[in-house]
Amino acid sequence: MDEEDFFDNQIRTLLKGASFLVKCSVLESATTMCTSKLSNDHRFLLFDVQDKNVSIDPVELMLIESFQISHPGGSPSGYEFQMRYKDSCGEDQSLECQTADIMAKKYNHNWINALNRAMKLLQERKMQKH
Repeated sequence: MDEEDFFDNQIRTLLKGASFLVKCSVLESATTMCTSKLSNDHRFLLFDVQDKNVSIDPVELMLIESFQISHPGGSPSGYEFQMRYKDSCGEDQSLECQTADIMAKKYNHNWINALNRAMKLLQERKMQKH
């Protein structure tokens, strides 16, 4: 897929965001519910956490080192993604997001697939620079 096709078909999905149950290495609590979306400048993943006592810093897309989609428990109806990235201080972090809203499951799956395509485009761009 080329960049033009991505921007025509996937970027709106990423900008709208999707709801996930998040487990993050920087969170003290086990999991929290949040909406994840792409920033307007297309450089960061933003996390709007429902628990106002918890915050997750934006993740710069270019600092994501690995991204993987899986089906927890082997169930095709469940969907999640995991990523490893460097935070703004250069520290290694990890984040895992699971689809949580049954009513919006298909939309959340589409959002994860759009993010996966974005990560593939970024990886191709990184490879071209080296």
